[in-house]
Amino acid sequence: MNTEELEKRLISKSRRKRASAFKKLYNFGIEQNADEAEDYGNVNRCVRTIYSCFSRTPSSAAYEAEKNGYPVIGLVDHASLGGAEELIKAEAVSGTHYYIGAEVTVSADGEEKNLITVAALGVPHKHIKDFHGDLSIFRDEESRRIKSLVDRINDRFKPFGIKIDRPDRSPFLKIHATMNEKKVYFDLAWAITARYHDGKSVTDFLTDDMGLSLSISEKVALDNYLDENYNYTLANVLSKKLNIGARKEKRTGVEYFLNLCEIYGAIPCLITDGENAENDIEIAKKNGLKAVCADVSAPQEYLEELYGIAMGNFILPLCREIIDYTDKNTGPNKMEEGLAEKYNECVFALIGHEIASSIHVKDGLFSPSSIAKTPDFYERIKLYSRIAQ
Repeated sequence: MNTEELEKRLISKSRRKRASAFKKLYNFGIEQNADEAEDYGNVNRCVRTIYSCFSRTPSSAAYEAEKNGYPVIGLVDHASLGGAEELIKAEAVSGTHYYIGAEVTVSADGEEKNLITVAALGVPHKHIKDFHGDLSIFRDEESRRIKSLVDRINDRFKPFGIKIDRPDRSPFLKIHATMNEKKVYFDLAWAITARYHDGKSVTDFLTDDMGLSLSISEKVALDNYLDENYNYTLANVLSKKLNIGARKEKRTGVEYFLNLCEIYGAIPCLITDGENAENDIEIAKKNGLKAVCADVSAPQEYLEELYGIAMGNFILPLCREIIDYTDKNTGPNKMEEGLAEKYNECVFALIGHEIASSIHVKDGLFSPSSIAKTPDFYERIKLYSRIAQ
């Protein structure tokens, strides 16, 4: 079987075939992409897979990481650890550094208006199955919300013959998958560009037919129809301008999420919006979260401030790049070298936590015994980073 056929098997319906294909590809020798395998600055690449209604399988994500020379790959699907075992087996073959997690939305005070996005990171391997089962409450909540959002969007676009689907299961695998709002608007963008084939037609449809008011910069961006990231741009515009919300309902509180992380040994992390570092740390402290994670696209000044304030408050600072859509142009992310080294040490400390707590859950980065042995937070991060490397 040649390389092309094996690559197709990475998205087979069979986990066994996917795992076998990855192993054979690795044994053949995976040629790295010279344009991608370079200095990445911040090394933390976080992937979404079929368990979040995207098209990557855990095996194909592992293959992509190996081919592009990613130093670290994090598997963080929406309210799911369904792909964890497959990724672990693939990385056992390749030796790439990885960590496992799941991302959910919770209420900080029981109210829909005060929602925060959090992630359970560094999940100990022996608890993956039980933790995944207990995340079902979040999968059910998101499924109800997305159904109502898709129904409202379809009602709005019905007069123009545009419709999107809400998959209860991954489109080509018979598994439960959790769709999120970002994916809904991306699917809507695809439906629009399938009907309108140039930037002016898309802009005219949005302004004339849909009655949306677009800024000059948004019109310029939407005129650039040949941009390889065009549908992501359109999805962001639609999300901001349509003002179509999902059904309001009470969300599970952060306390339940924290309890799961405590039981299963994961690190509870706040996903920040990249705007106000001091406020983000206060939210993390108020809600008992032990880490914060920003996107690499956040302003450099914000990332510098977030790192300093987080470390001063014994909170693990992380920085990631999300890799979700297979044709999304990511490329190297450039961060000031010294700051990148600090964030990279922290992500390796997260990996070290997963390794140590998978052996014994009481040996995690924030466990009482670890704090007692190494009370200095900086030194503890260095120690756990060395465990990973």
